[in-house]
Amino acid sequence: MALRMIVANYWGASPGYTEVSGKSIHWPGLSGNPPPNRPRCGFTGDDPVCDVIEVMPTYQIALMCLIGVIFFGFIIFFIVYRRLTWERDLRNMSWRVTFADVTFLSARADSFKLSMLDVGTMATMETDDDECKHSFTRVGLYQLLEYKGLA
Repeated sequence: MALRMIVANYWGASPGYTEVSGKSIHWPGLSGNPPPNRPRCGFTGDDPVCDVIEVMPTYQIALMCLIGVIFFGFIIFFIVYRRLTWERDLRNMSWRVTFADVTFLSARADSFKLSMLDVGTMATMETDDDECKHSFTRVGLYQLLEYKGLA
């Protein structure tokens, strides 16, 4: 059973309380003092102390916006630059091979494997038998590097 005893007297007509001699109150918290009579921001939260909102100065906001715009500008510039160089290299057409530059090999009996290329075996749909037809094409050579002599 908890021991109850009177440690202070509170009278509503006078502020605060009066302690009973020889007794003390154990207040929770680190200070050991009683809580304040009024909360920090007031009972309704409208105390001017709590209205302080720390806002960044206008120049800091403008500077951060400017840095963001510059950053995204660099990204857009990089993407556009890469696209333009890619299209320029594509229009260069140095990768295309003209028909006149290709040398076709002759279909000799001893070089059949070099001169003809099997591009696939496909079953014919017109016939009902299980025969397969081969489709061959001619093989051509293209010399990629040209020798330009010492001149």
